[in-house]
Amino acid sequence: MSLRGEKRRSNPKEDEIATPFRLAMTGKDNKCDGIGFVSHEEKREKQVAFYGGSFTAIHREEQIRYLKEIQPFLASGLIDSIRISTRPDALDEEILALLKEYGVKTVELGTQSMIDQVLFLAKRGHCAEDTLSAVLRLRR
Repeated sequence: MSLRGEKRRSNPKEDEIATPFRLAMTGKDNKCDGIGFVSHEEKREKQVAFYGGSFTAIHREEQIRYLKEIQPFLASGLIDSIRISTRPDALDEEILALLKEYGVKTVELGTQSMIDQVLFLAKRGHCAEDTLSAVLRLRR
């Protein structure tokens, strides 16, 4: 039974609004384990997502390879866009142009804090200004 007293379906997959799938990404300098979800709801935007690391920090050739794999799904309308997560200091103009070219509509920034001392102690490798700069570039 649910919290509302409704009987749960025996097959939870019938209630899913998204089907997960995994893409493992590795690079010499960075390792990223991507998990994506494709929505089943007609009215919701259907996205493929690359999570679990800094997508834009992996080698450019790897980024292109993964983004190209998604293109047939974008072209056919099975998905509407691509979502990635990355570091605030890994988003320059060249990368942003690449993401736009391949249909990336959502970029999640791994902003752990806006306090430089906290970022330093956490060994994040970037500062609050990097986050502000990335947000401004994303808004253009």
